[in-house]
Amino acid sequence: MIIVENVHYHKSAQLATAQSAEADYERRGNYVGPPFGNLDEELQAHFEKYLDEREINTTLAIFIPDYIDYKEQKEYCAWLKSERQTFYMTSTLPNILTHYASRCKEIY
Repeated sequence: MIIVENVHYHKSAQLATAQSAEADYERRGNYVGPPFGNLDEELQAHFEKYLDEREINTTLAIFIPDYIDYKEQKEYCAWLKSERQTFYMTSTLPNILTHYASRCKEIY
């Protein structure tokens, strides 16, 4: 389930997505609007319809954590494989990394 707490408008996409301290400071100074639950029920319904038309719904809410887990595991497996290559010269570490990396092949 998607829970909307606020609806916030940014003057530009650049301000909304910038990852700098200055942009963060500027965003904090903007009015974020009232809590979603305080909006008129008809306006809430229109926002919910807007999100649903774009398939921002329960299906997406369920998919996101699953995808995050999948991506994390895939990156972990890639890390294991790269570390195995990096530490190839040591005696036991590559064997341990190979063991865990081989388990990734079973999953992916």
